[in-house]
Amino acid sequence: MQQGSVPHNYNATSFAEDIIHFPFAEIDFEAEFFRHSTRDLTKINPVAVEAWKILRVSRPRVKYAPRGRGLDLLSDMQLDIIIEIITYLHPLELSQLARVNKAFRGLLNSSATDLIWRRSFLVDDDPQNQKFRLPRCPAGISGRQLTRLLYCPLACEVCGASIESPDYNLWRRICLQCTRAHLRTIPRQYKCDHELYSMIPRRIIVDRYHRTPEFGGFWRSDVTSIVAEYERLVARGDSQSLVRFVNDQTLMVSKKRQLAEQCRIYSANITARFRTGSREKIERIVNSAEKRLVAEGFGQRDVLLAPYRMQSCPAFQRKSHLSTKIWRRARPLIVPGVLQAQAERLECERQARINAKTSVILTSAILALRTPVAGTHRAYYCPPCTIVDFPPLAKVIDEEPEEQITADDPRLVEALVATPPLVEAWAAEMKTILMSKLLKTECSNSPQNPQASDLTRLELATSVFRMHQTRHVDYYGYRKFTYVLVGWDDLRVHLHPWKRGHDSRLKPSEDVEFDREGSTVAAQLVLLAGMDPQTATVLEMNALDPRFVCESCAPPHPNYRPALRWRECILHVIEDATEIFHDASSWRILSPVAAADLRRRQVPDDYSSLEAWACGLCDGLLPRLYDREQVQTHLREFHEIDHSLTKKNLTRYMVPDQPECRPVMLHDIGAHPPRFRCNRCAEARPSIVKLFSKHAIKMHFIDKHSVSFSIDGYTEIELLL
Repeated sequence: MQQGSVPHNYNATSFAEDIIHFPFAEIDFEAEFFRHSTRDLTKINPVAVEAWKILRVSRPRVKYAPRGRGLDLLSDMQLDIIIEIITYLHPLELSQLARVNKAFRGLLNSSATDLIWRRSFLVDDDPQNQKFRLPRCPAGISGRQLTRLLYCPLACEVCGASIESPDYNLWRRICLQCTRAHLRTIPRQYKCDHELYSMIPRRIIVDRYHRTPEFGGFWRSDVTSIVAEYERLVARGDSQSLVRFVNDQTLMVSKKRQLAEQCRIYSANITARFRTGSREKIERIVNSAEKRLVAEGFGQRDVLLAPYRMQSCPAFQRKSHLSTKIWRRARPLIVPGVLQAQAERLECERQARINAKTSVILTSAILALRTPVAGTHRAYYCPPCTIVDFPPLAKVIDEEPEEQITADDPRLVEALVATPPLVEAWAAEMKTILMSKLLKTECSNSPQNPQASDLTRLELATSVFRMHQTRHVDYYGYRKFTYVLVGWDDLRVHLHPWKRGHDSRLKPSEDVEFDREGSTVAAQLVLLAGMDPQTATVLEMNALDPRFVCESCAPPHPNYRPALRWRECILHVIEDATEIFHDASSWRILSPVAAADLRRRQVPDDYSSLEAWACGLCDGLLPRLYDREQVQTHLREFHEIDHSLTKKNLTRYMVPDQPECRPVMLHDIGAHPPRFRCNRCAEARPSIVKLFSKHAIKMHFIDKHSVSFSIDGYTEIELLL
């Protein structure tokens, strides 16, 4: 268009005011068109991008212009025809037309086209989908300013920093820092219910302390201009002008609020469509990139598990397809992550092969080296952490670690033949360490004393130790436990901290210590049992199984006292929270007959609930410890064994856990204590001891033997010695 075709006498009084609201007025055209990649991608407005896409689809395409009817006729058209044409344009098209030349810019910036800008928002660019319908620009609102607010780049008007979205309440594109710097409140002389609060656009600040719409900030220039005009009209005393001014400003703020809500909905819908389309494009590009990597020889799993996210690759942003040029830019960023994933996968596969080989060796060794306890279905197992350290087995593990091995491999069979002596050597080493702790505590024997090297001292009943162990407890994490152990058998069990396949190393030199207090109590109990503390062993005390009562502690019941086993007496003193002093006079031993009666009434220890049982038929698997019921279910379901269990198919391993048991109560105080034994029952069944009270034994004679009570028919037993 020629410069003369547009009149120069149009009203340009609002030019200085509207130029700051004109779309794309701040763009550096030289940097935009003549420099390479100067656009800041963070400031691209997705609303403008997606609106252009919708507009291009809705507009009919003209492949060629008829001969003699090109755009050269536009310069000869009358102004009213040009204005009629531009009334059918979209706001984005108007903004692009204003960038053609100065003539169009002056025309579209004049007050004569204000109505055209507002009517441009009535253009229905997507009739098929009303969700993307443009917000309506009401009278009194600048269409140029609304276009700038919706479609300009997401850059702050003050500092130029990138923003997430315009502030439709303040009617500005402003960042958070500038908002805090330029927001202010109305002067304090005006209360919160004053009419000025409804005359100024306000940014609503919603937080957990202020959720009311009255709380918010006002733009500094708006407050200054409107308050100054309000005070000027008040000072003049022109009530009509004041009322008109207040009504106009209140109506304008109300319109802007309604328009702000429409703009938010429109922007949200357009942005959601933009992000969906961008995500679909990125997914197509990523799929193409994965296919290129697989075609180059990389594994599909390595490509998928690469730590680098191809969706965030800068070379893929705002691209519709993956070209060779784009792939050359992106490949140096993607391939290192794929190589890293490949290396990690190969290392995991290598470690899995090593673990499989170690598991086969460990399983065969545990099954071959377990030590049955004579006369029972119990057995000791060798600690897995010790097995892998044995030289014959370590040599088999280290030879070609990734090579698979079977249980009948000749090398493994040969190594297992030489392993039992090493197990005994390990046991001897543990005994030596424990013996050194015992001698160090006693400080009575020198290294040259023959008794110092006698490892059988660990079998004595006075060899009491404490072991500190950290174990995993369900729902509580790891907790530290302290066990009181008597003799080598208890120590050997607790030195095998393997349970359900988990393995941990204990350090006897650090985790085990000799308990002098417990040893003193054990010596007192051995003396009461009539044996020598220097020679009495744990097995002898277990075979005798005496019962004791504590005279220092108050009984839980006036007529009953707990009768404790000798191990329970040691725990009673060590774990006593009352700190009552116990010495040799604190204990009294029950007579053999009274102890036999208590053993008859004692409930046998129930080991079925302990996770100490394993299937003896699964020879090819590492023993997994469960309770007895679970193992029986396993035998019925997998081995079809439902008859009586034997040592062959059900084995109980020695584990640190012990079943809970209540001590039997001794009734030796008060009236009618059970201290009488029937002579006839003693002669008929001497192995069964049952004591009666005096009233009960009379009824026993009548009900059991059908004879009358006589003095020579019973024997009075002394309960305590």
